[in-house]
Amino acid sequence: MKQHYIVAKLLLITSITFSLQSQAQSPTTVTNSSDCGTARTFTSSDEGFNSPSIYSDPDDAALYWNPVTGREEGNTGSSPDFRASLISSVYPSTTPGKVSVGFSYTAPSGTQYRVKVIQVSPATAINYLALTSWTTFSATAGSVCLLISDIDIEAGIGIRFEFSFRTPGAAGDITFDNFGMSGANAPLPVTFLGFVARKNDDATVKLLWDVADETNVQGYYIEKSIDGNNYTTLGFVPAGGKPVYSITDNLADTKVRFYRVKNVDIDGAYKYSTTIKVAGLNPDKRIQLYPVPAKGVINVQHETAPSKGVITLAGLEGRILIRKEVLANTQQTNLNVAALSPGIYIIRYEDGIGAVQTIKMVKE
Repeated sequence: MKQHYIVAKLLLITSITFSLQSQAQSPTTVTNSSDCGTARTFTSSDEGFNSPSIYSDPDDAALYWNPVTGREEGNTGSSPDFRASLISSVYPSTTPGKVSVGFSYTAPSGTQYRVKVIQVSPATAINYLALTSWTTFSATAGSVCLLISDIDIEAGIGIRFEFSFRTPGAAGDITFDNFGMSGANAPLPVTFLGFVARKNDDATVKLLWDVADETNVQGYYIEKSIDGNNYTTLGFVPAGGKPVYSITDNLADTKVRFYRVKNVDIDGAYKYSTTIKVAGLNPDKRIQLYPVPAKGVINVQHETAPSKGVITLAGLEGRILIRKEVLANTQQTNLNVAALSPGIYIIRYEDGIGAVQTIKMVKE
């Protein structure tokens, strides 16, 4: 898929987030709404939207802003499981407990969408405030306007919207246009928009960030610390007009690490992102499966979930087939895999605060 990066508008977030799939604290409800006044038309610019989102699945493809058609676009090509994401600028939340958001679209038959509301300011340890369920578009073209209700949404905070799409293998174009929200407020003037850490199963951690208003920026120093006070430089990433920046660090021991990004301008001026905390390795607490090989119900044994986590089961091609929330303070979660075809699958456990573990499962 074509990757089109827009130099003028890059995004980076001030929310503290440790896992791309961590959970909101309260349940989200969604109903249809008529309060989605068009806020961004994409006629003359990308409106500060970015793709893919740093919060999304690492395999998500990029939509790109087409200045000729004036909209965000992508093509599924021959992918059997096409996934893409798009994240908005930062907007002020005006109504406690709810927000209306909408957009126009075209998509292949059977395409599903999902909306995530992410808190940006003030900084928070919650990855997102609200998350809708995957929903199939009712037609191959049209518009949606949703009232998203969740008590975690507070008035006066900065929020972003992540829009995710997935197709069942049908080829065609996905387009996104006419973003709307209740109040249709102007974006907030922020520079650092996001900084997240994704722990990998190969004992590494990938740090990702996006920025806004990247003007006269020399680059980004990534600093790390084991006590949260004394920092050393992990590396330097030059500014290059990218929608998402990243760097990888090794987790060679069990020590907790703190990371921050130092944005340095050409004239030497600098500012810091928020600091994120990443747990070190814990080799004695790997997830385990039983009985194996799997036939019907399988038990996933994991370390005590400190908050609401999530377990997903996917095929080797990456398509998620089962997703189940993990209750806080539990050490075991059951998955019913009886309906799956024989083969090898990947089970992924995320504890809700940054720890990610994966294990292969053989289904008879």
